[in-house]
Amino acid sequence: MAHDKQEIIEDIKKYILENKGDYNSWYVGVSSNARNSLFKDHKIKENGDRWIYKTALSSEIAREVERYLLIVLRIDGLVGSGEETAKMVYAYKKAMHTDP
Repeated sequence: MAHDKQEIIEDIKKYILENKGDYNSWYVGVSSNARNSLFKDHKIKENGDRWIYKTALSSEIAREVERYLLIVLRIDGLVGSGEETAKMVYAYKKAMHTDP
């Protein structure tokens, strides 16, 4: 199910706050395959680590969410990373075994 900008922002903020919310200890990105990005690229453990992803209505909305989380909340990540047409926004709590 695809979500709008505000809904994704609120869901991710709520999840972070529920899981020891220190925004700068989290990482955010955009991908066309969030599960692959999380578990293969960033080395997240599906069980035990804290992670979330949401699908946006469009790639433009996904990028707006990413920019908000990076710039306003100061979550770690790179503006504009990932595929240009990607609609999935993901975030995870960084740990010693994650990349980064």
